[in-house]
Amino acid sequence: MTVTAGITTVLWAGAGGGLAVVPANTSVLDLLKLGLTVTAGIGGVVALVVAYRKQRLNETAEQRLDAAATREDTKLFNERFGAAAQLLASAEPANRLAGIYAMAGLADDWNNGRQTCINVLCGYLRLPYTPPSDTTEDFTPEQSAEHAERAAHRQVRHALLDLLGERLRTEPDPSYTWHGYTFDLAGSTIDGGNLAGIQVTEGTRMNFEGAAFTGGEVSFSRARFAGGEVFFHRAEFTGGRVSFSGAKFTAGRVAFRNAEFTGGEVSFHRAEFTGRRVSFSGAKFTGGEVSFSGAEFTGGEVAFVRAEFAGGRVSFVGARFASGEVSFSGAEFTGGEVAFVGARFAGGEVSFHLAEFTSGEVSFHLAEFTSGRVPFYRAEFTSAEVDFRKVAVWDVPPIFENFPDGPPQGLHLPAQSGVKQIETSD
Repeated sequence: MTVTAGITTVLWAGAGGGLAVVPANTSVLDLLKLGLTVTAGIGGVVALVVAYRKQRLNETAEQRLDAAATREDTKLFNERFGAAAQLLASAEPANRLAGIYAMAGLADDWNNGRQTCINVLCGYLRLPYTPPSDTTEDFTPEQSAEHAERAAHRQVRHALLDLLGERLRTEPDPSYTWHGYTFDLAGSTIDGGNLAGIQVTEGTRMNFEGAAFTGGEVSFSRARFAGGEVFFHRAEFTGGRVSFSGAKFTAGRVAFRNAEFTGGEVSFHRAEFTGRRVSFSGAKFTGGEVSFSGAEFTGGEVAFVRAEFAGGRVSFVGARFASGEVSFSGAEFTGGEVAFVGARFAGGEVSFHLAEFTSGEVSFHLAEFTSGRVPFYRAEFTSAEVDFRKVAVWDVPPIFENFPDGPPQGLHLPAQSGVKQIETSD
């Protein structure tokens, strides 16, 4: 009220003094109304200023509380991290197992530190490791104790791989699953673990470069490679069984470049290759069995460029080549057996450009050539047995260079006519 009276007085004086904003003939009642209006406006401004200051104080208080909560959370996470790392460093297998689950639980809760926790877990698998012997006969007491310690260590490692599989198996969910992170297992020794059904999505990177798969069973069965990257460069498959049965390769990159298959079994039974590129370029197949039986090649590219088939058995029994490209360009067939028994060539291209067949056996018994292209441009046939004599369907035969003196030794074509030959020049 005092403010209003003061403002009205000022306006009355202004009216008498000829202020431009107040007409000289303004009445006292009009001045009072004008004073009340001005007072209300000033009150509104004051209220806005007070409300703004109050909001700023509340926001500052909330920011301080959030910062304090963040500091408290970080402190708690760091304490949990330290405790889990200490358990992982324990000499007791039970403590190490507890440390694995503690570190995984921390990774679930700590979005900002999840990659760090994953790095620690993968680092554990990269530690030097000698698998236990398959037999304990004639062991001394000291050897038995060492074997028991290695067996316990193996159980911890298998549990860790199972845990990684569990986190990558479900649909991507930032609040729990670990999709979109890097898993560095380069150089690790792997003799068992369950990675069946994992989903490798965009942003996920799994590195098995130089890893040694030495025994037991490692399962990637029904895995979905739908993005991201998985590398097995220079990996060694020397024993046990590694299964990609029923896996689907639809996107991303999967590479076995320069990998060595010397023993055991690696299975791609009924796997589906529908997109992007899967590379076995430079790989060496010298022992054991690698099976693509019943696999479907319906898109993308699968490359065996300059691969060496020197021993063991590589099976494409019942495989179907319907589209895309499968390339054996520059591959060397120097031993062992490569079987395309019952394979169906119904589209796309399966190329043996510049391939060398010098030893071993390559069989196309009961194969069906109904569509697509199977070129053998500039391939060399010496002492290997490349056998087409018992094919089931020869509608669209493979393409060979011109053989003016008949097929070279070791290349056995069917009795049917219709072998397509081409003239080539250097």
